[in-house]
Parts: sequence; structure tokens; C-alpha cells
Amino acid sequence: MKESRPKTIAVCTLTCSFGSDFEMLQGICLEAKEQGFATLIFDAPENYASKLTDKIGRGIFKLIDYENIDGVIISQRVMYASQTSKEIIRLCEKHNVPVVSLNFPDKQIPSVCFDDDHSFEMMVEHLIEKHGCKKFRFVAGPKDNGYSITRLNAFKRALERHNLQFDDSEIMYGDFWRIPALQRMDEFFASGAPMPDAFVCANDAMSIAVCEKLFEKGFHVPDDVIVTGFDGIDLADYHIPKISTVKCDNVYAGREAVRIMASLFKGEDIARLRLLEPTMMFRQSCGCQKIDILNANNYAYLSERDIGHQLYLNYIQQELATYSAASDRLADLKKILVKKMPFSNNAWIMLNHGFMNKDEDKHFSEEKPFDDCIDTFLCIQDGKTREFRPIDRQKYLPNLDEAFKKGYTNIIFMPFIFGEEFLGYLAVLFENTNLEISRYERFAQNLSQSLASVKTREKLEYLLVRDQLTGVFNRRGFYSQIERFIFQSIKKNSGSSLIIYSIDMDSLKEINDTYGHHDGDFAIKLLADAISESAGENSVSARFGGDEFVCAKIEAGSCDKAIEDFRGRFQKCLDDANEASDKPYKVSASLGAQSALITEKLSVEAIIAKADKLMYTEKSSKKRARAR
Repeated sequence: MKESRPKTIAVCTLTCSFGSDFEMLQGICLEAKEQGFATLIFDAPENYASKLTDKIGRGIFKLIDYENIDGVIISQRVMYASQTSKEIIRLCEKHNVPVVSLNFPDKQIPSVCFDDDHSFEMMVEHLIEKHGCKKFRFVAGPKDNGYSITRLNAFKRALERHNLQFDDSEIMYGDFWRIPALQRMDEFFASGAPMPDAFVCANDAMSIAVCEKLFEKGFHVPDDVIVTGFDGIDLADYHIPKISTVKCDNVYAGREAVRIMASLFKGEDIARLRLLEPTMMFRQSCGCQKIDILNANNYAYLSERDIGHQLYLNYIQQELATYSAASDRLADLKKILVKKMPFSNNAWIMLNHGFMNKDEDKHFSEEKPFDDCIDTFLCIQDGKTREFRPIDRQKYLPNLDEAFKKGYTNIIFMPFIFGEEFLGYLAVLFENTNLEISRYERFAQNLSQSLASVKTREKLEYLLVRDQLTGVFNRRGFYSQIERFIFQSIKKNSGSSLIIYSIDMDSLKEINDTYGHHDGDFAIKLLADAISESAGENSVSARFGGDEFVCAKIEAGSCDKAIEDFRGRFQKCLDDANEASDKPYKVSASLGAQSALITEKLSVEAIIAKADKLMYTEKSSKKRARAR
């Protein structure tokens, strides 16, 4: 498969729409395209991967086929999930596939990293030496987060070098997000603690939240207190005041990872660590630049853009939930998705082949979250839907080579997860905006719930109309199906006939009494399978109770010949099944058949009664023959 494709790099990420991760992905895709490589991006949802890293979160990475991948790039946050990254590296070594770490130093593999540690320390040094700050509050990420710990340690080293005191009680854990940071600021003001000289924040999102709360309380930045951030996100540049921060050229880092991979493809020797220097940006929030409002419109635009995008995502989510709630079958959900899919022209929805297995409840398998066979539930190519047969899991998509030839060489895979079950995955083309990627990620999460909901309803319906032992319809399911068949036949005015077969097993009591009820159940199941196989298309098979079965079939031709043919097929099915079963008994059955032209006055019950009478006549004849 490799020979017919461009060099293909698998990229392992967590929620790749997230800020710096997306920028690195941009760089990877841009450089890969220039080098003539393809990228398959496997994007794990962070809410799973951060809490259940060793189990559910890494399931999407199990989709990677190392036999048909030329290289692997592991992004920074996946590397923090040590068990996940170690497993990927182990598999790369096993299959002789080169691997590169992005923004996480690893002694085992080549790494492209920013010197975050030193640059964060230099930001604190700047506040102490340039602005005379002595008293600080540190706004950290989560307690157990590697980035947060690294930046906190750098902060403490700078203070220790200047003999400045700092107590761990002065750490405020904002978890890298706006709302937790606002909550910590409320707690700070409620405590009555004195205002520090500076709030040093572990990322820009929290620094903006700190400025917001300070402004609300009547404090001015930087006149009353300094605020700094880290990461260099767009909003930090457009915020008033502009946030003093550290900017990492993440796009360049992504490009550099691909350049290193290209060198590895050529067998060239490379340094284990490629260290990149971030850019120090001393701006308005520390007092190094004067505050102006020239960028206010840009900031308002970005805020409105993000709010509008979020509102759109909420609208799509509500619309999908509303429509899918009214869907009882996957086929109905598919029709809704064709109309409501929030993509432009290209997307694949792939489902595990056993997704709709109604006879077992699937649970997450750490080693095998995906089936060997994958169904294409929905494929939209260049704005048109396409149908495909099931594919081997290693192929990823039914027409991946065709997509590559069209230039669609950057494709993202996102899992459908519900509870502890992998349902399948969404594949979309890489879009050059993190807002679009976040739309895909949100869509995958929402569709997971819709798929699971439809599956539950369809399974409940299945249990209501199916016989649990044999899998054929029960009496209720039979009448529901046959009414639909008759209605369609009348609607088409086809002039077809309905044939009813009444079938009853011979000597079930003897099997139960001699070999036990387990063998009795086996015999009933064997009979049901023979009936279904003999009936074929345009038929409904049902177990009416015990060892009594009814089969209905729509027939357009001669009913007498159809009945004769059915008898022949049925007997052959029984003979073959008996021979294969190697049981000490033979399963046999008596059969009666009755037909009638389909009209609006047709009585199914009357035909069944006549077929029953013929079946019992045959059964009585057999008993008399055995008695002789």
C-alpha cells in the first residue's frame, strides 16, 4: 500500500483545535504539503484522554496501522500522557517507523521543543529587575499538569535568585481557563489579602481573566498592579492593555518536526533535541508600552467572532439533538445528517461493523477499540453522498488513495465515544482555522450521543419484536412487518400473492425428555435458521410460540411452484444442518402452505388458519406412518 501513496505521517494529538496545538498542526500540514507528504491526524478528545489516559483516551491511536505509516509525530500533550506515548513509541520501534516528539523533550526520540522553562524565568526576572516587583501572586494551571509545574518551578527559581520570599499559599489554581481564574480572583478579593506587585499567570487566557476581574474591582493594569501571561495567543495582542507574554512560534515548530522527519526518511543523522527560543513580548500590561485603543476594534471583532462561532455550535448541537431524538433508525439519522451536516464538501462517518449488534452489549477493549471491519455510514465527497462496502480497519477510509490523488492529503480522525464504547470515527479534511476544527470536534461529541441514542431505541424495538432464542420475529413483529409488506404491494398495484407457511417441529418433546431442554433449544434454533434461509428476500419469519413457526412471503409468479420450491429448499437446509450438527437426533418439521391474492380485503389470520390446518394434516400423517 505504501508504494502507491505519498509518504504518510501519522500525527497524534489531543483536542487539536486548542491554541498552540492547532498552530503546530498548521505548521505540520503546511510543511508536509510542501515536502509532498500526507498527514493522517488522530485527535483524541482531551476530556477522555486526561482522565482515562491508559484506557479510553488512547483508543483513537489504536487506529494507526504501523505497517502502512512512514512516520509518527507525537504532539506535546500526548507526550505528557506517559503510558500513551510509551506505547506509541514502542510500536514505532517494533515496526521500524521513525517518530518525532513535538514540544516535549524525550531522550528516546528526536524532539522539537521550546525553551519554555528559561523564557518563563526571564519574564519573572524582567518584572523584578525592570519594574521592581517584590510581591507576587502566581496563577497556575491544574496542580498535576506538567506545563503548570514547569512554569511554577521557573517562577520560584527567579524569586530565589533574588532572595524574594514566596509561600505556596499564594498560588492560585486557575486550571488554564477563564472561569476558574475568575473564581480564584473572587476568592482573593474575599480573603482581604493585600494587592501584590504582579499577578504572574501560567497562560494568557488566565491573565486576561485576571485583568477583567481587576478592572471590575476598580484596579488599573499596569498602574496599580502588573499582569503577565504566557503563550502569545491572539487575544493577548488585542486585549486592552496588551498582555506581556511569551510567544512561541508554534507554526515553525510544526514545520521543523516535519523537516526532521524528512531527514529521518533519508537516513541522515540528526540531533536528539532541537531547542527553539520563544520571543519575549514586554507590552502594556507590565508597563513597557503605553496603552492605546487602536486595536480595540480588532479585539471586539475577535470576541464577536468567537461568540458567534460558539452560538453556531450550540445551534447545530440543538438542531442535531432535536432531529435525532425523533429518529428511531440509523437510516433516518443518516437522512438528517445529509441535510444538517455542518461541513462544506468532504467528510466520512465510519462505524464499527458490530455497532448495531443487538445481541450483545459492547464494552471498551483497551487493545481493540475498533472492529476489524468498518462500515461507511456516510460519505460526502465534493458535496455528494457516496456508498461503499465495508472495509478493513487498516484502510481507514474506503477511498483514501483516491482522496490523496485529489490533493486531500491532510485528514483528521476523531472518535465517536459513548460511555466506554468506541462507536467509530469521523474523518474530515484539515481546515486552516481552529474554529472549524473545534466545530468538527464538537460535532463528533454530539453525534456520539445521537448514535448511541438511536442504537438504544433501535435495540429496544428489536427486543420488542424479536424472539430472543432464535432471532426471528415474534408474533408482534410478524404482524407489524407483514402489514408493511401488504401495504407496499397494494400501493404498487403489483398483483402479487401472499404465501403463508405454517411450520411445526416434529418430536420436540422426545428431544427435551431424552437430551434435555438445552438440546431442545438447539433444535428450535436450527429449525428457525432453516426457515429463514429457505425463505430468502421479501419474506417474514416468526416464532409464534414453542416450536410453532410462521413464514410469510410475497410472490409475483406461480404460487404452486413457489411452494414446491420452498419445500425443496427447506428440506435441504434441514438435511445439511442435521449433518453438520453431529447430534444423535434429527430435526424435522411438518409444513402447510396457503396462498391468496393481495387485496385490501385480505385476511392474514384466515390464511394462517388454512395453512395451520394443512400443517396438522401432514403432522397427523407422519404420526400414523410411525405407528405402523
